[in-house]
Amino acid sequence: MEGWLNVDVVSSESDVDLSAPLPWYDGGFETIVSQQVIEHLDIESEIMPLFSELARVSRPGAEFWVSCPDMAKVCQAYIADGGRKLLEDRRTRLNVPWPAGMPLSQMINVMFHQGNEHKNLYDFALLAWLLETHGFGSVERVNEAALLQRFPEFPVRNDDCVALYVRAIRN
Repeated sequence: MEGWLNVDVVSSESDVDLSAPLPWYDGGFETIVSQQVIEHLDIESEIMPLFSELARVSRPGAEFWVSCPDMAKVCQAYIADGGRKLLEDRRTRLNVPWPAGMPLSQMINVMFHQGNEHKNLYDFALLAWLLETHGFGSVERVNEAALLQRFPEFPVRNDDCVALYVRAIRN
């Protein structure tokens, strides 16, 4: 993203081990955005230390925007139609092959595990608790439109039907 410090574990402007202390000084950031990352990290050994580190490197009043798969939305979608809309949504963003005759309930496994890449799914209560206990307050559920209104340079993901979007403020 032009104009942003782009961070990832490899092949980025700033490759960072998210489970280690972050390499930036205290209070250096006024905004942090994390899209579809935290579900790949273990809550106790990686997310809790990471959120503490993000609080450390952000100044008081800084915004932290985070999105990830929403456990509640995934479960509600499954109950509503057995996984049909989950598969349809996934196919709008990714080329998802589906074996003939495979029950759509498999979409729950796809969402929860994503080829063993996902370690956790979050609902709002869990994510809010993690943020609030690690230096962030004013935690509110938002949607992709709110993120894009605040940061129109971000690419559209069209994932509101399965994603949890949250905005929090550094205490």
